Formats: sequence, structure tokens, C-alpha cells
Amino acid sequence: MMVDSDLSEYRDDLVAIESRVAREVETGWRGPAIAAAVTVLVVGLALPHTGTGAVPGWSVATAAHSGAGVPLRVFTGFAIVFGVVVSAVAVTTRRWVAAWIAMAGTGLGTLLGMFAYWSQQAMPGTAPRGGAGIGLMLTWAAMAALAVLWIPIVTSRSNILPPPGDTDRP
Repeated sequence: MMVDSDLSEYRDDLVAIESRVAREVETGWRGPAIAAAVTVLVVGLALPHTGTGAVPGWSVATAAHSGAGVPLRVFTGFAIVFGVVVSAVAVTTRRWVAAWIAMAGTGLGTLLGMFAYWSQQAMPGTAPRGGAGIGLMLTWAAMAALAVLWIPIVTSRSNILPPPGDTDRP
């Protein structure tokens, strides 16, 4: 029939479109929820993470503050990199790889947040660390929310794609 020969001239264009669409994810209602969680995360990073002072969370990751232990610094770094930057990139570009990195980073960051909270709480109130601040708890909750939101987005599609131009599929 003539239909096969007519479509053959568009085959390369269709393969390129299929390849581009296959690398994208659809966030659906989770996209605005991720944006809201990133906003909460930024607010949490602006609040104090230690109970002893008004040192904002974003400065804990960059400065050698006496009230911030290593777990808190690592967690804050993960929150900035994966919670804010990578999540924003993944939502705006809709790339599956960026979404996967955001999911893995926020998931690991949630675990690191638990260690940061524990390390701040394990110190007596008179110690230089002085407990966890409200910013740490808010940042930790936002990271957990981001991890929960990214998991279904990433797992909703398979990362095993057929080679471009594979015509044996149904």
C-alpha cells in the first residue's frame, strides 16, 4: 500500500520527536506542590538552624559556625543543592534525569536531616550547639515532602527505552 512509502519520509522526524518526549516527565499536580515545597525549603533555610543563635540555615553550610556540627552542614548543603537547585531545574526542564537526581538527593537529604536533627538534639542546652532551631525542622520537613513528591514522578516511567528507530514495537 502507498501509506508506508508516504510515512517513510517522516520516519526520522518521528524518531527524533519520540526520543525527545521519552526523556521528559510529566509532573501533573505534583509540579505546583514541588514548587510550594521548595518555597517552604527556602523559608526554612532563612530561619535559624541552631537553637543558640540567629544564624540562618543557608550560612550554616558555608561558614564554620561554632553552633553547627558536620551533620548539620552536610544536610544544609544537600538542602540547597538538591532541594532548591536540582528540584527547580527538574521542574522547569521536565527532564527525567534531573528528576531522578532530585529524588535521590532529597531522599538522602531527608536521612541526613534526621542525623542533623539528632546531632543538634543530642547536645545539652548549654553546649555551643544548643539544640535544633525551627529552621532545621522546617527544612527537614520540606526535604521529606520533596522526596515523597519526586518518588512517584520518577517511578511512573521506565528508564529502559527502546533504541531510536525501533519499529518492532506494537
